[in-house]
Amino acid sequence: MYIPMLRLLSTVRHYASRNATALKLNYVCNYGKQKCPGNIKQQSLFLHKELPVRLAQRAVELENLPYSVSSTPSIQNVYDLYLKSFDKITSHPEPNSTEESNSFTELISNIKTEHKDLELNISDALEPYRVKHNDKTISKEEIMTIDKTLEHFYSSRIGIRFLIGQHVDVQKDSLSKTVVGVIDTKCDPHKVIKHAIEDVQMMVENIFYKDLEIELDFAKSDYEFLYIPSHLYYIVFEVLKNAGRATAEFNDCTKPIKIQTSVSKDDFIIKISDNGGGFSREVLENIFSFSFTTANENHENRGIKIAGYGHGLGLSRIYARYFGGDMTISPVEGVGTDVYIYLNRFGDKSENVADDRT
Repeated sequence: MYIPMLRLLSTVRHYASRNATALKLNYVCNYGKQKCPGNIKQQSLFLHKELPVRLAQRAVELENLPYSVSSTPSIQNVYDLYLKSFDKITSHPEPNSTEESNSFTELISNIKTEHKDLELNISDALEPYRVKHNDKTISKEEIMTIDKTLEHFYSSRIGIRFLIGQHVDVQKDSLSKTVVGVIDTKCDPHKVIKHAIEDVQMMVENIFYKDLEIELDFAKSDYEFLYIPSHLYYIVFEVLKNAGRATAEFNDCTKPIKIQTSVSKDDFIIKISDNGGGFSREVLENIFSFSFTTANENHENRGIKIAGYGHGLGLSRIYARYFGGDMTISPVEGVGTDVYIYLNRFGDKSENVADDRT
């Protein structure tokens, strides 16, 4: 087994030296509309070449984490899973026929399922670092190394899951005429926001036994644009979850959270404002760090956990930036926090593939 493992690691490093192919959302969407056996086979051939590059780059980069993190069982499990997934794809025959294409699609669909809990594994590995961060016993160099590595890792992970999900779902019957795989050509952002609101309100009620009030000031209600609804939901849900916890802890939900939306030349903009007490500039410097959390305890009730993973805001910004958007946070200590979410509404920005060679 020793020689095959060396061969596998050598192959991984070879693939990791290649460039990932950055795609645009509108291109992926338009290609997915051409639902025919020839196109599906061509997409399978592309992913057969592309996915190993992305998997290899991230497996290699995990080695950049501090040894005390990379050597943990949780990170080793992530590393091994990436190696196994890389091996499964590269060992699969090129999908040159319909039968091989179908087999390949099933393979990568299973890989997507196998990788679904990686954030929890990484969060577990970083728990000692969150303690060190709060105790200020960790160097800025270590924090920067961890965050840079994980920003690249998660950017690529989002892309891998997007490409697999798109390839698998485009072969199914769309739920509506506007849906192309995981992309909605007429994504209704207000509908997605309301879905996130309902889920966060339920969490706050179950954990704090308080009714969270949210006031809405939306742009024209029929506004729609090309986007991935699941990405938008994740961003808004994580921001609202933080705002809901802060509001419950600071003022017992006596003051509402306010959500405003507007449209600029390039972006759809969401502003989420709370009166949850805000936080200091020192905390703001660390708010997107994966080795930091603002939660003093892991609030949990009825199997629901609202804080403590240290991933919510960091991942939300990566999701926002993935197709050319962004997220900024402006706290006022003792008062509250404003979060601004910018989403590119044309789908004409390339993926952030976290490839330093491009």
